[in-house]
Amino acid sequence: MRRLSSLFGKREKEKPQEEEIPIACPYCGEILPKRPTRKRKCPFCRNVICVRTDPDTREKMITTEKDAQEIDVRRKRIAYRKRWIGRLALYGITDQHFEAKKAQLGKEFQKEPRDADVVWGLFNNLLTQQMKTSDHDALKGLYYDMALFAEEEGREFFHLLQQARKMELLHWREAGIGVTKVEILTAGDKACPSCQPLRGKIFKIKDALKEMPIPNKDCTTHWHHPKQGFCRCSYLPVIPEP
Repeated sequence: MRRLSSLFGKREKEKPQEEEIPIACPYCGEILPKRPTRKRKCPFCRNVICVRTDPDTREKMITTEKDAQEIDVRRKRIAYRKRWIGRLALYGITDQHFEAKKAQLGKEFQKEPRDADVVWGLFNNLLTQQMKTSDHDALKGLYYDMALFAEEEGREFFHLLQQARKMELLHWREAGIGVTKVEILTAGDKACPSCQPLRGKIFKIKDALKEMPIPNKDCTTHWHHPKQGFCRCSYLPVIPEP
């Protein structure tokens, strides 16, 4: 029988394996028999070696437990900042705005501010600017994002959520399409037991502004805040018949 290599041509020469660069234990400095791919103990000093990816360079690193914890903190901080700057980008905020606000707060605090303080400061700047306009739809989105941020930070957020719904009602009242009533929209099957009975209820806008049935104070949908539920109910316009 002819060999397959003769049927399909000469087999490509096998590429020589790259020689593995020796890796030393980050504790004792001894050369490890094999590069660790996950958490393990050094066979020499028995200290725990960790494997991490540098969040800046994306390079795999062999570290001590202490260094691994520091990398984890840095990675979470980078992800946090990226996530909220991405949210703020919807309102025109850039990395440059973030750094400028950080520098400003640094002078005020006489120390480096937390990223959370910078984000909150930018949100408040946006709110001050937006309140000078009559764009209630934009204000609704801004108040809602501020409520999300405050909830994640463990701050009081219910008043922000109320303002978001108030702006929503004002938006529909002034939309110019004759809307005088709204219907409550809940989060479907994912709505909490306290919010489910609100589904489909119709209110005159003037009554909804007075009673503020949503956000529901008794909502039990908890994300980060341990005590206050984050009500996701919103309003739909009841379009008048022509």
